[in-house]
Amino acid sequence: MTELRKVVWQTRCSIVVQLIDAYTGGTPVGNDAVIYLEGSRQRPIQKDQGTYVFTDLPTGTYNITIQSEYYMPARKEVIVEQHSENKNAYSVTHIVLFPTPAYPVHQGATILRAMLRDSNGAPLSGVLVRAMMRSREASIARLSRDATKASDQLFISQVQGVIAVGDQYTLQSSIQESEVTQGECQIAQIMEAQKKIKLVNPLTKAMEKGTYLLPIVQAYSDSRGELLVIFRSTRLREFEATLRISYLDQSIGKEVRILTGDVHQLGAITLPK
Repeated sequence: MTELRKVVWQTRCSIVVQLIDAYTGGTPVGNDAVIYLEGSRQRPIQKDQGTYVFTDLPTGTYNITIQSEYYMPARKEVIVEQHSENKNAYSVTHIVLFPTPAYPVHQGATILRAMLRDSNGAPLSGVLVRAMMRSREASIARLSRDATKASDQLFISQVQGVIAVGDQYTLQSSIQESEVTQGECQIAQIMEAQKKIKLVNPLTKAMEKGTYLLPIVQAYSDSRGELLVIFRSTRLREFEATLRISYLDQSIGKEVRILTGDVHQLGAITLPK
């Protein structure tokens, strides 16, 4: 008589990756993202809402690389530690993907386009551009409590629109009349039904209740030097923003006025060496 034995295979989550569309704050568009670990043949298990899972990896440091038609290439380092006795104990690694000029922007979106060139007219790829909203009326939320220096959590209220992990904001005082930036922050986690956020880095100074959170929209130029900046919906008909172009060891500023629902063409921008 043949003896049958039941074998149960158990796998453990080693890395859980969630991809985030920098424009929508949600699941990336399309289904063409290629995600892999450098130096490994393992391919991830694809889940819902832009989530991917790698299992049973040895402890160590890994580099995750993302390739997609609609997004700039992304790369992030992840450390796999000793497995816990609880096989469901794992953290989620969020990777924000920034749209390329090929991104399928919906009609009526608020867009800024430009071409970045060096002094010889050659295209500049991978140049970081940050569009920083200036007016308090463009704020996405306000602090509902005072925040102490070195705090890595903020309580917020009066949320207007979408907030997502990876979002960046400038902090502007509600007491001072001038539009002087008091600092910056980036969201690492959203808690308590969007009433509390955890920050990537702690505050460098104390912030008072009522402080405004003004969106920073980040983008990169592609291999042809083309730049696409897409602003999320706003209740304003028009707004002003400061563009910060980071090139080599320089930071170049440019003031722009944007009409909501329009395409703002900046044309060619030549960056000095």
